[in-house]
Amino acid sequence: MITEKLFFEAYNAYPPNKAQVFFYRYFGSTKEPEDNWLSNRIIGFWVASVFAGIFATAFQWMIILKILLLMFVFTFVPFWIFALIMVVSNNLRLRKVRDILGLSWREYQKLANRYL
Repeated sequence: MITEKLFFEAYNAYPPNKAQVFFYRYFGSTKEPEDNWLSNRIIGFWVASVFAGIFATAFQWMIILKILLLMFVFTFVPFWIFALIMVVSNNLRLRKVRDILGLSWREYQKLANRYL
């Protein structure tokens, strides 16, 4: 049986870095309502870029289309690379915690739901 104290000793042995905290705070599925502003603005920018691109294509405004495409690509691709790095690094961190405790993923999830 793993106590709450033992769980937190192992969990705090590998704390999340600042980038992970930032990413999960503003883009995680369990974010607070006051933290929605950043993800809403980024998603709004992407949606507006797509609609502006459709509009520019319909009127054959190639210069505007190229600018919109570059803006979209230079924000979309780095964001998803950053997201992938954060998810993988967090999973590696949690694997270290699970190894200390000697738990499977399901057992860890049950304890995390109970204690966190």
